[in-house]
Amino acid sequence: MKLSKIILLILAVLLSFIFVFNQPQMLALPLGLFLYVFRYKIIDAFKNTNLSLAYILVGWFLGMTIELLAIWQNMSLPFGQRKLFNQDPILDLMVGAGFYFVVSIILYLFVQRYKFSKKIFLGITAFYAIVIEQLGVVFFAGLTNPLLWVYVAIVYGVWTVTPYLLFYDRFSERRSPSFWVYFMLLIVLWVASFIGSVLGTLLSRMI
Repeated sequence: MKLSKIILLILAVLLSFIFVFNQPQMLALPLGLFLYVFRYKIIDAFKNTNLSLAYILVGWFLGMTIELLAIWQNMSLPFGQRKLFNQDPILDLMVGAGFYFVVSIILYLFVQRYKFSKKIFLGITAFYAIVIEQLGVVFFAGLTNPLLWVYVAIVYGVWTVTPYLLFYDRFSERRSPSFWVYFMLLIVLWVASFIGSVLGTLLSRMI
């Protein structure tokens, strides 16, 4: 293993020990490092899997992982003050399942048609997440404390960008997106977030 990978693994382990005690949701950062270090093994594991299935499955799984970390971080808060889809952890996961599934599908539909640069894709999805987090509360709070934006960008970036990085080379010829495509992606993502949340809520009410 290369020295650079060893350093990243050590950093990931150290960050895990730091965040596990006070900011479980930030475990998304060391998770992202682990995924980066072992990316070729993950790519190889999905090489015979249909691209759309692999992309959406990985996106959904990472989204649910992020939601589990959010539940962990919020469980110490009183009922009614938890920053989750639903105050009940099980129901929250069911709402999250619908949310992350629908949004992961939308992300795939866009990236299989348009060749976004990795940096721009990160920027767009980070802005999308910052705006929807706590229904805009984080966006406005970040105007005076930009670290909140960085926090959300890191946590949700692992979910939205990792599948794109893993399967980037498997996409065939794609168009270069225009400014209007960037704008359309944001709008569609926000709408998809609402639809996914509604579907997840309906699912949670069936149990």
